Amino acid sequence: MQGPLLLETPEKEISVKNFKFVNKLSVFIACQACKRKITELSNHKYIKCKSCGVRQRQVECNRDASVQVKVEIEEKEVWLTAFTDTINCLLSVSSQVTLSSDSDTIEEFLMDLKDIKFTYNANRNVITKVTSACIGDVIAQTTL
Repeated sequence: MQGPLLLETPEKEISVKNFKFVNKLSVFIACQACKRKITELSNHKYIKCKSCGVRQRQVECNRDASVQVKVEIEEKEVWLTAFTDTINCLLSVSSQVTLSSDSDTIEEFLMDLKDIKFTYNANRNVITKVTSACIGDVIAQTTL
């Protein structure tokens, strides 16, 4: 980027009718120390992070997530990525669907959302803030 593009803000606020596609939903447990994905879970109370070596209680680890959604912006289809805070914000429209729900339930819920208003970073194609979304007759006004 050069010249005027450097002065332009990459944050764009838009509204979309719905998500056209949902892809690559990944819900995982994150290490409390290094925040990296813990790939091997066990039936034990304690797990050890392969990245940093810290042993921790499995029940105290946070669930993190990422997902890609396809939306139409100015008559173009664009893939955007949403991370844990944004996904939690979208899921807050429902009291029944959380990151602890199974992947199919979360994906179907995201596909059912309508009139989604959010801000995204146009340089990175990442959703940074959700302002509102609705499912059925329920409208959630929310801000990250």
